[in-house]
Amino acid sequence: MTPQTKTTIFAFILFFIFIFIAWSFYPRQNQPTDFSSCVSAGFPVLESFPRQCQTEMGKIFTEDLSQFEKILTNASTSINFTSTSTQQATSSETKTFINTTFDEL
Repeated sequence: MTPQTKTTIFAFILFFIFIFIAWSFYPRQNQPTDFSSCVSAGFPVLESFPRQCQTEMGKIFTEDLSQFEKILTNASTSINFTSTSTQQATSSETKTFINTTFDEL
């Protein structure tokens, strides 16, 4: 082999290595950008709190808990309202039962 042939082969090899590296770092259109798009794309959700989704390239997206905090705040307000109403109903039912019982004696 002549030195010119070796140089040409070496240049082709370097060119293909460069193309492969550039292609591997090029962002794909279906790659997720946040937790919900990662889950929608079908990547696995890690069992952690807050939940995390990991792509095949190893990138991890963490679930935003601010949405759940709003839901939990609204739910706890509803639960407190419901439990207060239930306690009041139970309390009035108890008074009625006690008054009825003592009236019979």
